[in-house]
Amino acid sequence: MKQDRSGLESRSKSGSRIRVMGVTILIGVFCMATLLALSTAYAFGDAQASAPVLLAVADSPSTPASPSCIESDSGALDIEGVKVKAGNDFWVPIRIQHAPNQVTDFGFEVTYPAQAVEFLGFEPGDLVASFTSFDVHVTVSGRLIAEGFTSQDAIPQGAGGYLLRLKFRVKDGLKDERSSLLLQGLRDLPAGFSSSGACFVYTSPHDVNGDGNVNQDDVREVLGCYFGYGPCTDYCDINKDGIVSPRDAFLIFKKCQETVIQTSQD
Repeated sequence: MKQDRSGLESRSKSGSRIRVMGVTILIGVFCMATLLALSTAYAFGDAQASAPVLLAVADSPSTPASPSCIESDSGALDIEGVKVKAGNDFWVPIRIQHAPNQVTDFGFEVTYPAQAVEFLGFEPGDLVASFTSFDVHVTVSGRLIAEGFTSQDAIPQGAGGYLLRLKFRVKDGLKDERSSLLLQGLRDLPAGFSSSGACFVYTSPHDVNGDGNVNQDDVREVLGCYFGYGPCTDYCDINKDGIVSPRDAFLIFKKCQETVIQTSQD
């Protein structure tokens, strides 16, 4: 009886592996056929060619919602959200909107996802161009302080503009995620300001158009660049070899394939 049960379990596992292999082969065939169809359509000028329904099913959400990350621009002191990809440097602007009062000195903390990004530096904004003192420095990992002072040319009440921009670099090896960028610990004259935080959104390198999904639209972006029918951005070069080619489009298909296989296994 034990031997029969063992045999059944073995055949069940074998059957599961065969089904997964079958799905893999089927998706691979459809991916290659679709890539060929899209490439041919672009080559003959049909930039609006549609892709098989399979890839619509295989959409891979690259920016899952997170209740802990709230995007808002309602504060008098506001930090703007960003959407970036692995390995990229990016800037995060911090601005004043309709200053409730005149500002001659300020200080506040910014918290950021240290597991996802590395702080590289900063540059002053137009509102603090004439400030006597201005600095940004990291206190602990994931937290920095910005502070400034001026004895002349204060930021007038009702003014708006940028205080500074923070520069970060996205770390490699991240999964798709959203993290909070928060303004905290306001002191000195902005202490009574309202503040609004933002989201740092890491998107899949395969999400070329940044819509939050990996699908045939991203393939069209790459092929449009390759055949000269659409704009070219750094995001089109998926494998970072310095050129945009059908190979980059195929890597997007491969990502879709991996998503479908993972879903079938789950």
